[in-house]
Amino acid sequence: MSKKQRTPDDDSFRDRLEKLVKGAGKEPNKSAETSEDQPASAPPKPAKSPDDDSFRDRLEKLVKGTEKASGEPAEIAEDRPAPPEPAKSPDDDSFRGRLDKLLGEDEAEDGEEEALLAEEGTPEEELSQGPVGAGDHVVKPGECISSIAKNTGHFWKTIWNDPGNAGLREVREDPNVLLPDDRVTIPPLGQKEEPGQSEQRHRFVRRGEPAKLVIGISVNDEPRAHEPYNLIVDGRTFTGFTDTEGKLRVPVPGDAREAKLLVGPEGKELEYDLGIGEMDPLTEIIGLQRRLNNLGYDCGEEDDMWGPATQGALQDFQQKHGLKPATGEPDSATRAKLREVYGC
Repeated sequence: MSKKQRTPDDDSFRDRLEKLVKGAGKEPNKSAETSEDQPASAPPKPAKSPDDDSFRDRLEKLVKGTEKASGEPAEIAEDRPAPPEPAKSPDDDSFRGRLDKLLGEDEAEDGEEEALLAEEGTPEEELSQGPVGAGDHVVKPGECISSIAKNTGHFWKTIWNDPGNAGLREVREDPNVLLPDDRVTIPPLGQKEEPGQSEQRHRFVRRGEPAKLVIGISVNDEPRAHEPYNLIVDGRTFTGFTDTEGKLRVPVPGDAREAKLLVGPEGKELEYDLGIGEMDPLTEIIGLQRRLNNLGYDCGEEDDMWGPATQGALQDFQQKHGLKPATGEPDSATRAKLREVYGC
């Protein structure tokens, strides 16, 4: 929430009142400069009479409670002890009470805006959390829990659910969307015995391998359903049709890094080069930018910097999906919807 900058034409009640009080008594249509430059030989102002108070004088008397009752001699008013000031109540409807209330509300509103700014923070503070985790393994670009498990001989859930990765799980949520320099705890390999007759061949299947690659395809945020595709991963080609949500699911090695996807009828295919495991988390601005750009909401350069282009693209996404208010701010509801639409 950004605080609106005040301009000379957008004064608060307090500013207008002060200008009115300071400007009281000036001759109409004469500026302050004209009064200051007036020669010393100007005719002296007539002496004030008790019945000819300026607006400033009357206002000060009203606020200070010194205005005398109509027709009461000045001597009596000055000699009489001032009555004790009554305690203010929330419903005080006197002139002074109303004036204090108005001035207090104006100041309270400014203070409330400053407090909200401090409490909400900026998108940079909310999103750019940086690397997390406390393990010995430092995540490299393109790595995810599936690829780490493949290379260390683990089932991916064994690593992901290890107590040492509790902090990583809390922030990242998706085991296959990590940030470079995140830290992962890799437990030691355990030993497991399986019964089997000797002198016979036995087949064992490794859990979690191959991994399942899920790709969603859309144009202008509309899924390309029932479209033919060809997916090439590590020299192996997968063919088929997208489902009703425009998604395809194929088994791939856990450490696969690159793929090429062709979607559409022969001769009219759309071609995509994919980096597997290279999508940054939604807790980072660049992760937000890459998803929005891939979905057709133009953020401009993916520079990991929050700016008008990124905020505008996010606002368009919010409006498209009925998220209100569509402020362009990356709140939790918006990030959850973006994860749902994008798939990760």
